[in-house]
Amino acid sequence: MEKYWPIVLPLPRDPYDRRKILLTIFSSPIIVEVLRLFEPGKKLYQKDIINSLRRHSNRTIINYLKRLVESEILSEGIEKIRSGTKTVYVKYYTLTDLGVWFNMLFKSPSELSAMELKRAILSLYDQVTRRIISDRETFSITGEEVIRQIIMSAMESYIAESGKLNGEFDVIVLGSVAVDYFVERSGSIHVKLLLEAPGGSGANVAVNLARLGRKTCFIGKMACDYSGLKCIESFIREGVYVNNVILDKWGATVKVVIGLEGGRNTITCLISENSTLSPLPGEISEDTLRKLVSSTKAMYVGEVFNEVAERAMRIASGEVEVYYRPLIEALRMRFAQTMNLIKYSPTIILNKDKWLIVKDKGFDSPTQLLDMGARRIIITLGEEGALVVEKDIAHHIKPPPVKPLDPTGAGDCFAAHLIHGVLDGKTVVEATRRAVAAASLSTLEIGGRASVPKEENLSVAVAKTCVLEVGLSDLDRILGD
Repeated sequence: MEKYWPIVLPLPRDPYDRRKILLTIFSSPIIVEVLRLFEPGKKLYQKDIINSLRRHSNRTIINYLKRLVESEILSEGIEKIRSGTKTVYVKYYTLTDLGVWFNMLFKSPSELSAMELKRAILSLYDQVTRRIISDRETFSITGEEVIRQIIMSAMESYIAESGKLNGEFDVIVLGSVAVDYFVERSGSIHVKLLLEAPGGSGANVAVNLARLGRKTCFIGKMACDYSGLKCIESFIREGVYVNNVILDKWGATVKVVIGLEGGRNTITCLISENSTLSPLPGEISEDTLRKLVSSTKAMYVGEVFNEVAERAMRIASGEVEVYYRPLIEALRMRFAQTMNLIKYSPTIILNKDKWLIVKDKGFDSPTQLLDMGARRIIITLGEEGALVVEKDIAHHIKPPPVKPLDPTGAGDCFAAHLIHGVLDGKTVVEATRRAVAAASLSTLEIGGRASVPKEENLSVAVAKTCVLEVGLSDLDRILGD
């Protein structure tokens, strides 16, 4: 255990050596003056040190420098330099790792630059990691365990920091996170990486809402890997509250490869046995959900397990507006259970592919979902806009003309602007109109989190977005096969 002493206290293991260093440091205030001249990672030449401390004799300064080198607080070196026509040798000193510690000890925080603090922190991580890995067999610890613990501690710190910010939310978002890799074909077998960015449908919705100025709380499960760390840092930067995120220490963040070509995309999800997908039912208590529901105006339920969605929607039903956007896999593999959630009267958001699955299961018209209890049905149609189906009336919102570059995340942008519009007091049809316009503009940039369009650009797009009232008998024609 002796070799790990410097991790606990950055001083030698041997008590005699520790005493010698401490007596050297505290033997004279001149030594403190000398140490305060240094900055980590920078050389100080002997002549410059002497000139800076002229009130003391050269002999005194040189003697203390010698003692600091002997105590391994400073390291010394010789440098050859040109001075006119002559070559001279000059002595210089730098702080050792131990010297950096004492250098910071004798400075106030205000005297330390951000770079000095960063360098000291990274140096500490470096020392600890090197010592642990070099003797990993003694502690039966792996490099992955070390890295996972560091990442988990960082993510826990972000969660704790977010938890200090109390108050009411505008929207609670239940969903997933992922990392998106946007690529285009480059040759016969290679692809070119255009962008790597945090993603995940629910996460995108939360970020879009936060950018629109909505106080948003994200609930989901995140892996404690490097990708998970980047995702939670993205939430913090965007102002999304993460104090109810569940951490998965040994999980893996889902990777999504998005191929772009001619304004269209192909999406491939890379999922392994330990991929982190959704919180488990027991990981979010009813008390937590009730507390959150009581302090919010709306709830968005996306790609979480049906059991989690059911609990959240049951608690929120009749209390706040619920928007349910079921995962396509849930419709394919657990259709009956997914349809059972309609009884909680959510606004259901589907895209055309999801509607076709519902239709294949025997539903001839979206109005049948209204009969089962849905408050309204909104079906996004890509380049054809969206369909809003309510009791006895339907509207087809046609989008403004655009030349899409990347449709990824357009549905997430749509959902966020829809919720934002309704919370702003707009009718569902008018909110959908703005959401269609915003989603159309989002396709003009690469990435699942295209920047929120400027109000003047959005207003122009909204003006070019048409709203047509259609009969319920026309729905089948509009939706097609």
